[in-house]
Amino acid sequence: MGPMVISADRSGRGGGPGLDINPFGRFAVTRDAHEVNLGTARQRALFALLVTSANQAVSMDAIIESIWGQSPPSRVKASIQAYVSRLRKSLSANAFNNSDRTPRFEYYSAGYSLRIDIDQVRTHHFEKLVDNGRRLLTKGPLEGAAENFERALEIWDGVPYGDLFRYEFATQEAARLEELRLAAVAGMAKCRLELGDYRSVTESLGPDVRRYPLREDLASYYMVALDQSGRRADALHIYERTRSNLAEELGVGVSKGLRSVYHAILD
Repeated sequence: MGPMVISADRSGRGGGPGLDINPFGRFAVTRDAHEVNLGTARQRALFALLVTSANQAVSMDAIIESIWGQSPPSRVKASIQAYVSRLRKSLSANAFNNSDRTPRFEYYSAGYSLRIDIDQVRTHHFEKLVDNGRRLLTKGPLEGAAENFERALEIWDGVPYGDLFRYEFATQEAARLEELRLAAVAGMAKCRLELGDYRSVTESLGPDVRRYPLREDLASYYMVALDQSGRRADALHIYERTRSNLAEELGVGVSKGLRSVYHAILD
């Protein structure tokens, strides 16, 4: 049996025409390549909030706090109802046929739920590919794990919900997804090292090692790739820089694993 790869095109769409919810970069919704008008900033934020909790009930209190914070207007619930009504109309107006599986807003006494085909959300494809890569990294084959990680990283096209960072829910979701991206980066590096593709690791891993100077997993993979590429001095420099950063910023020493990589390079 060949490696399992989640069915989706390289952009993260589930394939075929229909609705495409893309949180990467500027939060946008398109249907058959035509952008859906999500309305005002707060209306867009409401839809994004419901997307992050797709198919789950979100309480009215949680909606109010997420969108307005501690100072909502006096008729805030009426505003939410109006936003939902406009979103429903906007999405329905772009529904060209019943097979497009138009999202539905369901009202509960305490809030709303966005009922949606989760395969219409690009970040969902990203998460599935990362999870699949992790499984194959443990069980094999490594080529299958590498392909899933590669596909996941290809979908990543800008910081998720990047234009909605005035809202805390957006920054929190972006941070969660960033951790998954780093897991994919680390997983890809591990696969490539074990497959002997050291050059690709040295070419791709550097930016994240510099951006996250306390990530020992990334530093260790980068050190091995540099050493195996004939750049021993650079590998030792990465170790010293990581050791110094950990000591200065966290007051801790390097882990046993990173020390082992260091000593293996010295031997």
